[in-house]
Amino acid sequence: MLTPLIAADLEAAEPRGDWTQRLDALRGEILLGQGRKNEGLAKLAAAVDAMSALPTPDDDLPTFRKTLEAANRSGNTLIQK
Repeated sequence: MLTPLIAADLEAAEPRGDWTQRLDALRGEILLGQGRKNEGLAKLAAAVDAMSALPTPDDDLPTFRKTLEAANRSGNTLIQK
């Protein structure tokens, strides 16, 4: 689903400086939802770390952090928000 999204095109439409990391975070959430916990956690954690150093809007990062924390706590591979 997210494969055709291009960070540079999204940046041109809505400049925010974190589209690559935001798309990676979304991909991580999708992997978690597919039961691919290790891959999802790795991608989501890296994206959250990177977004923490970028000008990510304050409303966006807590949602990804919450998903990451829930996935780290859960023995279940399916994470729901």
